[in-house]
Amino acid sequence: YDLPEGEGLESLFKRKLGSWAGKIGILIEKLIGPVNVGKDIFGSDPRMFYDCILRRRMNYNASFCCGAGSLHRREAVQRAALLRYVDEMENHAHEASKDADDPEIAEAIRLGAARGFMTDTEVTPYKYHVSEDIYTSMLLHADRSRNWRSVHHAEVLSKMLSPQDLEAYLTQNFKYAGGTLDLLRRDNPLTLSGLNNGQRAMYFASTFSYFAAFWMIVFLITPPIFYFTGLVPVKGFDLDFFIHILSFQLISQITFMLGTWGVNTLRNVQYYVAFFPLNIKAIWTVLKGDTIKFKVTPKTGSSQIRLDLVKPQLFVIALNVAGIIWYLARMVLGYEYDLMGFIIATFWSCLNMSSLMVIVRAATWKTDESRLL
Repeated sequence: YDLPEGEGLESLFKRKLGSWAGKIGILIEKLIGPVNVGKDIFGSDPRMFYDCILRRRMNYNASFCCGAGSLHRREAVQRAALLRYVDEMENHAHEASKDADDPEIAEAIRLGAARGFMTDTEVTPYKYHVSEDIYTSMLLHADRSRNWRSVHHAEVLSKMLSPQDLEAYLTQNFKYAGGTLDLLRRDNPLTLSGLNNGQRAMYFASTFSYFAAFWMIVFLITPPIFYFTGLVPVKGFDLDFFIHILSFQLISQITFMLGTWGVNTLRNVQYYVAFFPLNIKAIWTVLKGDTIKFKVTPKTGSSQIRLDLVKPQLFVIALNVAGIIWYLARMVLGYEYDLMGFIIATFWSCLNMSSLMVIVRAATWKTDESRLL
């Protein structure tokens, strides 16, 4: 309910260029339909997650608690906590006594370690973890003796404030990324006892998606590599190549459209590309073993321009623009060039830059406080 509604082209053109430009905005919208510049600038619309992803995970009994609108059976949470507590105590006792050769001494060490564990460790009904919601759900699903079932109800039960500036949005998403990735380090869903194959696949997909940041870098720097070196990622730009690549893209887009019917996914796709620095930071933080701290997401927006938060994205944009200018200059000066390669690389660059520009615009976004009153 607090997502930026954006500004129509008529209003935007009038404000930026004068009243005469408003007529151009009206004409454009008559041709292509309503356009709201800046609508949901931070990509906070939750429908993609709740209506498409979480609902479909029910097919594998893998929908998980997320946010305030959730209920747990008390028995399920308590049982999972006790089972987890016992497993951790047994592992602690085993580690303490594994080097003892004498059976009696080993047993005494095990008992002492178990008593010490019970004295120092409290039974908690949930995991003290930045992603305790998905973590607790995963442990409940792993309880094979009870086969707990989770159900996602496609009904709005609660509404909360969304991030109102880029710093708050990045803080929130770093918690999501780091906390979810930390599950791989603590309890890898591929090896966690009790989960069925469908649940393993679903929980692993939730963590693995963040590793896309690494091949996203390749996706972003490939056009500049072509501009400055002439190296092309594909040597055979023939009819057979275009038939295969266009068929693949067409089928992928149709499948994605049908799977998310009625939900605008453009912002999600754009931020999926633009978040590569944040996701790499989260991966590195988890690999170092650092604790992902729970920082409360700020509830008020800032009017400051924060381009310092998008330096990597600005660098990639500048690199692509410089590359296009460089290659055009080579063509004008008569150097050898690959026209088809340049056309494809330029189209590729424009797609990349359109995604990166979303987060750059978000860095200059000023919150309309009147919407929150």
